[in-house]
Amino acid sequence: MADLMADGSLAQHLRRARGHCKRARDLLVHVLVKSSRGLLSVAAPDQGLHLLAWLPPGVSTDVAHRIRAASGLALVLLSETRQVHSKGDREAFVIGFAGFSLKEVEQGASTLGRAVVDHIYQIIPATAT
Repeated sequence: MADLMADGSLAQHLRRARGHCKRARDLLVHVLVKSSRGLLSVAAPDQGLHLLAWLPPGVSTDVAHRIRAASGLALVLLSETRQVHSKGDREAFVIGFAGFSLKEVEQGASTLGRAVVDHIYQIIPATAT
């Protein structure tokens, strides 16, 4: 490790990794919003390797579970990370974007977006969104 730091290899690797993570994050946000037809609310975090894709208010955890199952993706629900639950807690997907190629990020985001549209439009009429 000391040698990697001394010769600048570590710094070069970190610059490349940060650039890739930024591109993956930006692509993930864009594709999630587009493929979900705006049903998912997503903000790009300034730091970190995960983001939250919020479902519309009123969408139950049960529906979120069905969306996750339909997508076939390994996702965590925000409710699964809470130790204390409050009535009216909004549900979101916790999505990591490091360690994936840009193609994998795009495919996964598109798959989740389509699953959201398919399930949300079953409970909310298309004219209401």
